[in-house]
Amino acid sequence: MSHLEEVLALRKVCFPGIREILSPADLRARHLIVRNEKQEVVGTYRVTLSTDVMSFEAEEDFVIGKLLQQEGIKAELSWACVDPCYRDGRVIHLLWKTLTEFFNEHRVRYVFGLASVPFEGAQKINEIVSYLQNHSYMISKDLIQARRNTLSSQAVVMEMSDLRGPSKTAKRRVLPSLLRAYLMAGALVCVQPVFDPDLDCYDFMTVLDTETASNPLISHFKFK
Repeated sequence: MSHLEEVLALRKVCFPGIREILSPADLRARHLIVRNEKQEVVGTYRVTLSTDVMSFEAEEDFVIGKLLQQEGIKAELSWACVDPCYRDGRVIHLLWKTLTEFFNEHRVRYVFGLASVPFEGAQKINEIVSYLQNHSYMISKDLIQARRNTLSSQAVVMEMSDLRGPSKTAKRRVLPSLLRAYLMAGALVCVQPVFDPDLDCYDFMTVLDTETASNPLISHFKFK
């Protein structure tokens, strides 16, 4: 089995609802891999560099042209996968450590990607959006906007009927772990999430400027 086949096999375990296992983007990307003592793949991250491609998968759902015009090399992160038996933090720690070394080696300035939130009702999505708004984690709409036509008609109806405006009491615990990790690193978020009907989740676009990454992240993973 090739490295890519191993990556895709773990992806199918982590995201059983996906229809397309192998995409053209997979062939253009770099794939970070963590193996256990038996040499089995237990963690992966897909990384796509602006020096390798002319377009990114995130552009299907978000308008990011102005971000791509910013000076510096960009890296798109996607398909963070950790084997269910290894979700105690160690594998994701190794992936992040390897990522930061990769960013330094390739002089990456901007890191962006999607943090997916399983759809468990519009109220939960509203609480996440409210938390991002109330704590100034929003990225400028001039830099990134969601393509509204990517939302399913059902999702639009639920947004209009169930979302009652920002909640001032939204707590940090409403954030899923991956999104929380991005925020702790210093990332900003497009406050307009996009609905993914295949995986029944909302995707939040995050952007991290490695030159202004949070001090704990810099010292922990030796950014710069």
